[in-house]
Amino acid sequence: MRYLLAIAILIVSALAGSAQESRPRLANNSSPEPARPQLKVAASPEYTDEVYLWGSENVYLRTGKDIHVPLTDSPSLEAGLNSPLSTKGMTGATLNRGLIMRSDILTRYGDKLAVKDAVVEARISGHKSGFKNRAALVVEPRTVELRLTSPVQISTAENGDRIFLKPGTWLLRLHCTIQSVEAENMHWYPSNDNESLVIKGKKFGAGTSGQNAFADPYVDLQYINPFGAFAYSMTKIGKLAGLLFRRPNIDLPPSTQLFFRIDRIEATYLAPPMSADNPTPVK
Repeated sequence: MRYLLAIAILIVSALAGSAQESRPRLANNSSPEPARPQLKVAASPEYTDEVYLWGSENVYLRTGKDIHVPLTDSPSLEAGLNSPLSTKGMTGATLNRGLIMRSDILTRYGDKLAVKDAVVEARISGHKSGFKNRAALVVEPRTVELRLTSPVQISTAENGDRIFLKPGTWLLRLHCTIQSVEAENMHWYPSNDNESLVIKGKKFGAGTSGQNAFADPYVDLQYINPFGAFAYSMTKIGKLAGLLFRRPNIDLPPSTQLFFRIDRIEATYLAPPMSADNPTPVK
């Protein structure tokens, strides 16, 4: 009897084990999810360096776009207007105008990056004065076309070889902050960093136009009797009130000098230099 009971227990245990193995196992929720594949973007190079032999020295000539050009410790740009500029009639429009450079721009290594009398393309915007708003003017030097006839050093490689901008036509992209405006009828300096980009006109007062301030169209009224003198006095009072509450426009003559701080300059290579020989027709 004992043998039959033991055999029965073995049979029941075997059946229970096979049933347990046949059941599906639950997934372990605590295990981390498999890592998702990361998208890898291959950044295209912004510049290319070519090795040249310059005398007995190996140098790199660089071409490309948006190449940072190191400047002196306190780089500045002095530019002048070649025609008058006024906010009168400006209603938020943007225009492009050429400014004349009054000084050179030097690199950190002493090379001339841009020379005096070169033309700087500037973007000008602003708005006229109103009943509540003061006149505002924004002058942003943007680009200078540079034609290099000889290399200009911009850096040094780890092995000590010098790196130059390759001769050819380059476009310099300027990032500047205006520092001051000096003219015969206006001297403007930013009061804080928030106004360092915008030239603001006077809150109240006379305009800065070149009209004759001494001309008085109502001077003959005082000779008309009997109310001429009284009428002339009223025009004087009205003119005084206008000076107290008028918000004038900004009027800059051609002799205006604008001073900027150069924050950075980026260079983009446009084309190789033209050959010294004259082109010949292809037959």
